[in-house]
Amino acid sequence: MIEAQLPPLKQATLGNSGDVVAYRESRDRGDQTVIFLHGIGGNSSSSRAQFAGLQPCVRAIAWDAPGYGGSTCLPPAAPSVSDYSARLLQFIETLALGKVHLAATSWGTLIGADFAGRYPEHVHSLCLSGATAGTAPISAEEIERLVTTRLARDHEGLMGRPARTLVADDAPAIVIETLAAQRGRLNEEGFSRATRMLLSTHGLTLARTIKRPTLFLAGEVDRVCPPDMHAAKLHREVEDSVFESFAQCGHILELEAPMRLNASLQRFMAQHSSP
Repeated sequence: MIEAQLPPLKQATLGNSGDVVAYRESRDRGDQTVIFLHGIGGNSSSSRAQFAGLQPCVRAIAWDAPGYGGSTCLPPAAPSVSDYSARLLQFIETLALGKVHLAATSWGTLIGADFAGRYPEHVHSLCLSGATAGTAPISAEEIERLVTTRLARDHEGLMGRPARTLVADDAPAIVIETLAAQRGRLNEEGFSRATRMLLSTHGLTLARTIKRPTLFLAGEVDRVCPPDMHAAKLHREVEDSVFESFAQCGHILELEAPMRLNASLQRFMAQHSSP
C-alpha cells in the first residue's frame, strides 16, 4: 500500500497574493472530504497509503504545508500556529470544500487542533495521529538556538533523528526507506519556520479549545511523542474524544499500520459527517 502510485501534484492559487498551496487529491470525489496534514519531516506524499486505501466515497486531499514542496512559505520567519491555520482556511475556501474532516500527524496535529478550535464551522471531525503536546514556554533565544542546532543536524535525519527511531524496531525496510526519501525533500526555509512554530506552541492549550469530535491514534512504542506524555494527556483535555492505541507501532502510523489507520479514520468519519 505504501508503494502505491501517488496522485499528481496540483496547485491552488490563493486570492490575489500569488501564494500557492501544492496538494494531491484522490480521483474520487466522494461526499466526504478529508484533508491530511503531514508532520514536520513529511509532505503531501506522506499520505500515499491513505490515497490507496480509503474507500471511493471519500475525497482525500493532502497538502504541502507552507514552505514544503511547492507551497509558498509564510511571510513571518517565526510564524505562529494560527498563521498556518489561516493558510489552511484560505486553501479550503479556494477549493470551495465547505466542511471537512482533518487528519493530522505529529507536528501537523498542532495545526489541526488550532484550526478546529478557531474554525469549528469548517470541521466535521478531527483525527490526530502521533499527537504532540508541544513544549513548555521557552524564550525566543532558546528557540533560535534549537532551530540552529536542528538545521545543522538535519543531514543526519528528520529533526536530527535517524529515520529508524521514528518507528518500531521491527518496522519493514520499505517504511525506513520511505521516511528517508521524504526527509530528502525538506526545504530549509519551511523546515526552520515549522520548527519555530513547534517550539513556541503548547498543544495542551490548543486541545482545550477543540469543540469537534476528535480521534487520537497513538503507537504504543512511540519514542518521539510517548502516548502517556502526549496523546493521553491531550485526550483528557478534549471532552468529545476517543483514544486508540496501536500495538507494536511507533510514531508514523500512516506508514507502520496504514490499513488499521485507514479503517479507524473512515469509521470515525462516518460517525461524524452530519451537516
